[in-house]
Amino acid sequence: MKSKKRNLLMALFVALLGGAAWLLLPSRDPLFHVRPESEWIKSIEYIPALEKTARRTDHAGGPAKWALKQLDSQAAANRGAPN
Repeated sequence: MKSKKRNLLMALFVALLGGAAWLLLPSRDPLFHVRPESEWIKSIEYIPALEKTARRTDHAGGPAKWALKQLDSQAAANRGAPN
């Protein structure tokens, strides 16, 4: 009976020690395509550049093309560049 109680206490101690080590050790930054995940998150562009948007929608016709031309002309006017 004494050895059974001692084994249970040892198992509880090992489990607590392992849990404490799990919580206290710094977590590893997981790799995603060879770069750390935090590096990918920092490089996210939430508002794409107008040039990238224009390149992606060059194949679109009609209202989208007209709207992009209007935005480009407004951006050029704001910068003071000639159209």
